[in-house]
Amino acid sequence: MTSTASSSVSARASTKSDGKKEAKRDHLRGITVLLFLFLACLNVSSMASLRLALGAFAGLLLVIGLRDLRFLMLVMIALVPVQSSALGFGTVFGYQLTFNRVAVLIAVLCFLLHRSKYPRIHGRREPLLYMLLALFALSVLTDLLGDGSYLSGVQRTLSESVEVLLFAYICYRVFGPRELGSVTSAFATGGILLSSSVILERVTGMNLLFSFPVADEIYAGLLSAEQTLDRADTLRVRGSFQNPVYLSGFLPLLLFAAAYLLLVQRRRVLGGALLVLVVLTACFSISRTAIYALLIFGAPILIMTQMRRGVGRIIRFAALTLVLGGLLYAIFPSDLERAVTLTVNPYQASLGGSDTADRLDLITVGVPFVLSLNPFGSGFDRSQQFSLLLGPDIADFFIGYSIARGVIWVAAFCMLLAYMMWRTLRGGNMVSWMLFWLVVSISATYLGYAEYWISFPMLLVFVLVHGGLNSTSPKSQLLKRVVSVAGTQ
Repeated sequence: MTSTASSSVSARASTKSDGKKEAKRDHLRGITVLLFLFLACLNVSSMASLRLALGAFAGLLLVIGLRDLRFLMLVMIALVPVQSSALGFGTVFGYQLTFNRVAVLIAVLCFLLHRSKYPRIHGRREPLLYMLLALFALSVLTDLLGDGSYLSGVQRTLSESVEVLLFAYICYRVFGPRELGSVTSAFATGGILLSSSVILERVTGMNLLFSFPVADEIYAGLLSAEQTLDRADTLRVRGSFQNPVYLSGFLPLLLFAAAYLLLVQRRRVLGGALLVLVVLTACFSISRTAIYALLIFGAPILIMTQMRRGVGRIIRFAALTLVLGGLLYAIFPSDLERAVTLTVNPYQASLGGSDTADRLDLITVGVPFVLSLNPFGSGFDRSQQFSLLLGPDIADFFIGYSIARGVIWVAAFCMLLAYMMWRTLRGGNMVSWMLFWLVVSISATYLGYAEYWISFPMLLVFVLVHGGLNSTSPKSQLLKRVVSVAGTQ
């Protein structure tokens, strides 16, 4: 009798597990279809048809969210790598109504309608949310006390709060710590489309993610940024990003997704494909920021994982790497050679753009300069005037935002980054270790480009969803022992 009951329980558990796996496959299939539908929306012939297509897609997102909020958020996460900030519906009361912001507002509406299904856990507090709220309050304060126009500052504050804070908060409420795999898989799906489009852009010159018509003011901005598109007599790829440097700063997130799929979920096909595509994308971007950011994240993870492998497995891994590297070199020799040159000669300016010495000079000259300004900033509308005193291009988030938002705001943001590093470092498992190096890598990219919100929303989502650092699941305990053993060797 006991054996029959045990068999029945085992059968039900097996059926439930199979149902969850099938639901995940359905979600990934649906996400893939929606991504290609979004790609079709981008490749239209006129501004009017673009806005009509984006409006129809936004309506589809609303219908999805009303039926299944969790699936809506997975779709939005998958869209993060491929949607451009230049996608807009126009200006409403002086405020740029971009597709990104409309999508988040749809998520907010659907969340308010479904919030009873995702209640707060009693007694669970999330310090990171309080720090983000304090950063938002400080942004409002800089708008009031800074030298710039109040309206210009408020528009930027609203944009950042919608695209960064609200998006991260809803993901935190909808996904539990055990669902980081679903979040990462959705993000990886969008990442594969992004990286594949970049390779197509290098081979054919066709940019499927940025071939849509744009407004006149955005087109003017593109013309002024032509110098960033060409380096070493080669047109740099940019994917869905207006500036190829932003693509460089985004790549560590994709590398984290690939490593998570390979090392934690053991999904070798999806994770391995994304890993190869991300490395190629970094080579095609012709950017030191991309290469060093991937090294900062990838090198510690590679060393840690290889330390617990036997000699035979290390040899097989090295052989596979050499074969794959040789195959890629046979297809893209000049790109890989250029990437190696960028890596081993950081001070060489012959490849175009600012070399590492120029970036260091910007810091040594810029820090005293920003300390002499209003500690609450000069405002975004006036920051360009002050930036020109340092050089034609302030390719450094910390200096650029110290001018616009003020050193007080940047100091608070650095404290937020330091807290995220401390929090993930003390997690004691593989995923926490990977997130720690991801935060370090993203922080390093801020020395190479001027906007933080390109990569920060997904960084927040990964850290917040993995909020249960004290998980007692068997896999978590196993990974904790692996990290402990690796650290003692």
